[in-house]
Amino acid sequence: MKPALNKPVIFYGSGFPTLLLKEVKRFYKVAFQTVAAPVLTAVLYLMIFGHVLEGKEVYGRLNYTAFLIPGLVMMSVLQNAFANTSSSLIQSKVTGNLVFV
Repeated sequence: MKPALNKPVIFYGSGFPTLLLKEVKRFYKVAFQTVAAPVLTAVLYLMIFGHVLEGKEVYGRLNYTAFLIPGLVMMSVLQNAFANTSSSLIQSKVTGNLVFV
């Protein structure tokens, strides 16, 4: 007697699409944490440092805010890339899906 399958198997035998689907679902579950938290952090940094160093010139006629924004964007991207990857690996390790790490 075969057990009834409630959900069809979408990606049988392929690891990458399965992992991609799992990570996209996890991303949507924690979308606020993934998107809004880095934006809020960057805005807070911009408000604090932009207010404190408002009249300073960094290079030539470039003001400090124009110098700060690309750095804040890259900081948020790199920090989010590390945080999402590490939390996903730890979660997989704790749930038993990832054994050899």
